[in-house]
Amino acid sequence: MYVKSVGYDDFDGQLKHMCSAHPKVDWKTGEFLVFGYQASKPLIHYSVFDKDRSLVKSFKIPITSSRMIHDFVMTQHYIVIPDLPVELDPAAAVKNNTHLFHYNAKAKTRYGVLGRSEPDSTNIIWFDCPAHFCFHYGNSWDELNDKGETIVVLFAVIFEDFDMDFGKYEHYVLATEKGSIFRRMEFNLSTKQMKTKNLI
Repeated sequence: MYVKSVGYDDFDGQLKHMCSAHPKVDWKTGEFLVFGYQASKPLIHYSVFDKDRSLVKSFKIPITSSRMIHDFVMTQHYIVIPDLPVELDPAAAVKNNTHLFHYNAKAKTRYGVLGRSEPDSTNIIWFDCPAHFCFHYGNSWDELNDKGETIVVLFAVIFEDFDMDFGKYEHYVLATEKGSIFRRMEFNLSTKQMKTKNLI
């Protein structure tokens, strides 16, 4: 079966920014959550539409540098914005005949957790962590632990080291000797602490 794109949907002119690979649908509320990175500036654009396709809110989330962010995370009450170090470097791309983006293992790596009811990014909570990159996130949820603390849990396949390599693999990722890691992450919004556990 051959599938061909027939165009794009800007929600009747309401969607004013680019949309990255994986917007989210909340099947309980009908909300549509859209995010997109801006290669020329260190920003994430984030918008929410209701079940009737009306724009509810749209705002910017500052990140560390101009970065490629492929996916993000939604739970019942929160979104999680990755700020991961695959950075735009046009000069190096021209000089070395490589991809426009490169993985910088020495750069800041973090995740921002923000309540879905928030009107802007003012109250986002950032969690610093060791350098890695993730294209796709798995299951995620928020919960209260036995101390009554709010925890956001997510699962991801992460790369601690890789090269951007056109033409060989989906998403052009060639994992190095460290390979991929299946990781559980927990963000404690009460203590502002992050915990990780490698599962595979």
